[in-house]
Amino acid sequence: MDLRTTDTNRNIENKQIVSTAFTILIDNLQSYGNTLSMNQSRVLKALLETYTEIAFGNQQGRYAFGIPTGGGKSQSIVAFITALAKHNISNISIAVSASKVEALCDLKRDIEKNLERADTSLSVGLLHSYKYDKEKAEGYLKGHTELMPSGYASEPCSDSFDDKQILLCTHAKIRGRVDIDQYNSYQGKPRDLLIYDESLLVSDTRGIDMQNIESSIAFLKVYTKNEATNYIDNALKVFSEELTRQEESKSTDPKQITLPRLDADQLQAYKKILSKKHRGALDVSKALISFLNISQEPLRVISTAQGKGFISYDIVVPHELKNIVVLDASHNIRELVQLDKSIKKSELDFKVSHENTTVKHLKYFSGRHSMTNSFKSRKADRKVCLEVSEAVKSIPEEEGIIIFTFKTRDKKVNFRQILEDDLYKEGIDTDAVIDSNKPRFIWLTWGDETSHSKYSYCKHVILAGVIHRSALELGSAIVGQLDNLLAEVSNEQIQKVMLSECAHSVYQAYSRSASRIINYGKTSPATLWLIFNDESIKDYLDIVMPEAKWTQWNSKHILNQSKVDIVVEKIKMYLRELPEDVPKVSTQKIKKEAKLKSIPDSTFKRAIDLIQNATGWIKTGRSLIKV
Repeated sequence: MDLRTTDTNRNIENKQIVSTAFTILIDNLQSYGNTLSMNQSRVLKALLETYTEIAFGNQQGRYAFGIPTGGGKSQSIVAFITALAKHNISNISIAVSASKVEALCDLKRDIEKNLERADTSLSVGLLHSYKYDKEKAEGYLKGHTELMPSGYASEPCSDSFDDKQILLCTHAKIRGRVDIDQYNSYQGKPRDLLIYDESLLVSDTRGIDMQNIESSIAFLKVYTKNEATNYIDNALKVFSEELTRQEESKSTDPKQITLPRLDADQLQAYKKILSKKHRGALDVSKALISFLNISQEPLRVISTAQGKGFISYDIVVPHELKNIVVLDASHNIRELVQLDKSIKKSELDFKVSHENTTVKHLKYFSGRHSMTNSFKSRKADRKVCLEVSEAVKSIPEEEGIIIFTFKTRDKKVNFRQILEDDLYKEGIDTDAVIDSNKPRFIWLTWGDETSHSKYSYCKHVILAGVIHRSALELGSAIVGQLDNLLAEVSNEQIQKVMLSECAHSVYQAYSRSASRIINYGKTSPATLWLIFNDESIKDYLDIVMPEAKWTQWNSKHILNQSKVDIVVEKIKMYLRELPEDVPKVSTQKIKKEAKLKSIPDSTFKRAIDLIQNATGWIKTGRSLIKV
């Protein structure tokens, strides 16, 4: 049935499709225990109208809807597709993209269940790179295993894609430099609409620490000197000259760097040379090969508060994808995604009240480096583990808990295993089940914070660390989102983006809990146990978690940095009293003149790190510089 024959028929049918989809959406959300507010209903209906207008060619562009987690984003997709089938619309094709394969498998099953219930059908394809094993999939779907084995999916990848009216594909496929027709073609024509679940970041970005490359090449040259090491040595000289030019001229006009060209054979030969095993040099080789991988791209040198390095990016979401609806619960707080001016923010928005949310905040360093140092200590000194144990003991035994830890890297520190063992030694049954045989403890790692929706029975989320992105990586991400390698990037902007990225991760992690169940515009009761050193994160979280009650996590083993806070205030006072024309001061001078000599080095360093987020000074090397 072709509804593009007349404007009148098209408008009538479009309204009918929206009405049908809206009815299905409301029914589905209510069946999951959600009761919608008037404002939520209004925004979801506007979302369905946007799907329809773009799909039928009445509207063009990239639009972002900042709908909260649990607010009906996924079900809006199911409802719209089901409505198309019910109205026998066969000439409109849609692609849906999400980051996690299993989330797409769940979506496919949900769509097919709704189509069967509506006694209608259309073709739905699935595009991913995972293996499929029927026995493993059945065991997972029957609840015999908590997660699918790594690299396996519970639904097989489709055999063909061009003949599927609806195609579900991973972000990795869209961003993976594959032929765009693989996911954006239906019966030889471009698809009418791409629905992109989660934030739309249009580029792949890379930031490499210059000091890491310098130390790596110096180490390697002890064992060997050759044309590969010479090439990298010469490149470092070019980078150093550019940094010197920027520093001496205080230039805000960076230059693009293009290194001498290497053909494919040369590049491969250099990598082979650097891959040869030298005593203790495995990480060294990896770093240098990472550098060679971007050496043939346009590069830029930048200096950040965390160090100096070089950055590059590639646009990986093709410009040809013009008709996109982005479903991003974090859009209102992610400074990074808001840099892309090609994305139009929907004027309609709704917020849910978090008056039933309690945030227990422990002011303490929570990045991977700090957590690694804490977790690899002897048990009596694993203060974070001890604090988590005390928190768990305070939670009623019938309430589910989600615990986030860092992934293990290079088999060095197994965060989950250490914490789970420590909980067990404190008399906590980590294998306990609750509520119809559901596991009481759900263990997730960073990377899982945007995918799982089946743990909404858990009333607590404990973050044993918060993922932080490096300053260099974020500098690269900023220019990539702006699609301008030479765009102005300040340390202040990087720090702001860094904090908003942490807030995004925290919000998404918390949203795996009971808070995703919304009734009459309010989230269900849940508690977030947050370890984070910067109180400013509350300003971002208040935007997406309005009315949440913030209280202090009453720690027994960590002193909420009270000593550090005192040092911070003394440093602030010292900096305020400096003459206006003093642009730079060494940290050692601060320690001496602010009468902080008796303060332990670790406490002083933490205070200096905190100063960057609270004043107009930025740490560079062993000094603070006024910005």
